[in-house]
Amino acid sequence: GREEEMAALTAAVDESPQGPVVVHVRGLSGMGKSELVRRWLSLLRGRGDCVALTGRCNPQEIIPYKAFDSVVDELWELLRRMPVEQCIGLVPHHAAELTRLFPVLASLPGFDSEGADGAGRPDPHEARRRGFAAFRELVSSLARRSSLVLWIDDVQWGDIDSLRLLGALVGGP
Repeated sequence: GREEEMAALTAAVDESPQGPVVVHVRGLSGMGKSELVRRWLSLLRGRGDCVALTGRCNPQEIIPYKAFDSVVDELWELLRRMPVEQCIGLVPHHAAELTRLFPVLASLPGFDSEGADGAGRPDPHEARRRGFAAFRELVSSLARRSSLVLWIDDVQWGDIDSLRLLGALVGGP
């Protein structure tokens, strides 16, 4: 009974080659929003032309970037399963700053270096900006290879750092 909603979600993915699309699935508690998205993602994955990275915010969890914690874990798993050459080809500029935000990524080939510029560590605000830019570059590179969906369930329980990273990810050209 959710064909219209499923079609709207599919249309959003089909529009994504023109840039990031943000879809806000909302409704009363218990209406089946999460189940709707889970079923839609299952159908989308069945098409074989889409990568879906999912996460969930928990109001009791207190970690930085908590809206992206599970997403980055799934991203790490995706990159870990790739051939080494492909993974290295996706390493963004400022990977060192990205691994400071998400240390799990440092175990991937090419992500563990401090970078070739040898300029040392920037101030914390510049390091975060570079880390955000590196995350956007990495996600954009993946999205150029196939459709990419990031789903964060219960994002209303996210933290300010997650909000800023989400803004950097979908804002601008």
